[in-house]
Order: sequence, then C-alpha cells, then structure tokens
Amino acid sequence: RALSLLQSKARGIVPELTKFDDADTKFAEKIKSIAPIVGQQIEKNELDKALKSILEFSSSCNEYFQHKSPWKQSVGNENCLYLAINAARTLGILLSPYIPFSTQKLARQLNVELGKWDSAGELAIKPKHEIGKPEILFKKIEKEHIQEQKAKLKS
Repeated sequence: RALSLLQSKARGIVPELTKFDDADTKFAEKIKSIAPIVGQQIEKNELDKALKSILEFSSSCNEYFQHKSPWKQSVGNENCLYLAINAARTLGILLSPYIPFSTQKLARQLNVELGKWDSAGELAIKPKHEIGKPEILFKKIEKEHIQEQKAKLKS
C-alpha cells in the first residue's frame, strides 16, 4: 500500500521530511530496533519466534499507516510515506531468509539493494529517491483453489 500511495501522491518520489510528531518518532524507533531482536532469534534457531516478531512488526507498520491515514490528507504525509517506505525495506531484509524471491521483487519495486542484515534498522531510503513501479507481491488465493488443491492431495 505504501508504494502505491507514494506513486499516486508523490509520483513515486520519497518526499522531504518535516518535523516528526510522537507517532513518527515511535515508529522510527521500531524500525531501528527490530533487526537485532529478529537476528538473535534466528541465531538461536528460533525461526518461528523470529517470524512471529516480523509479523508483529508488520502489524505495527500497518497500525502506524492506518493511524496517519495519508490517503485522506493532501498535506502532512511526508513523514508517513518516508517511514513506510523505509519500513518496507526493513521488512524486505527481515523476510529475505524466509521468502527470498519475493523480497528481491520488493527490492526492485523500491529501486534499491536491500542491503545487509546490519543495515535493516537504518532509514536508508532518503528523500528524493524514486521508487520503481509498485506491483502486487502476493496473489490472493481463493477458497475454491484451496479446495481444489486439497481434493488433489486426498486422491
């Protein structure tokens, strides 16, 4: 959603920042702090806990985006779009051990190299950066298709 909104609101160009409010500051701190948590879990071979932490981070990204509602406003969205695009990059790095092909597709859409694990907490996508064309990363699987696949497995 963030990439599509950035494309429609700002022609795909990451906007200049304004003064962060409390929500922006808290969200930026979440971005900066998630990689060490997930990294420790992966190092301990707690892959399920690491994935749960990533999904919780993703949920907090969505909560921040919903709270800021940048699609409703024509001004004041700069920080939200900037942080959301950087959060997408962070998610790409964190998810790369789990879904490497999808995260490479995300990197192309962000028009960046995702970077090494240690850079996951950085706000590395700077203002004036131009993203690529946003595309859907995952197709929705319809219930009928799931039922068809289950039926094939039973036979």
